[in-house]
Amino acid sequence: MKNYIAFIASFVMLMLVLQVGSGMLLTMLYEPGLTEEVGTLGSTVTFGESTYMFPLVVAMLAATISFLFQNDFHNVVAN
Repeated sequence: MKNYIAFIASFVMLMLVLQVGSGMLLTMLYEPGLTEEVGTLGSTVTFGESTYMFPLVVAMLAATISFLFQNDFHNVVAN
């Protein structure tokens, strides 16, 4: 059980680091495309909705599956 918790924690931390890193890279490389007609721009800004629960659940499911496959593969190779 300790191995599973350590595996899940490292998997989630790696995902978090990759998400933050890719977000920083995309932000640094972003160039807004402005149009010629300034009068048509809206006065409100919509950032959209973001949920972190679904990607986290998918990451934990993928980590669980890879952990189980790793254990099964290790048991097959050991025999």
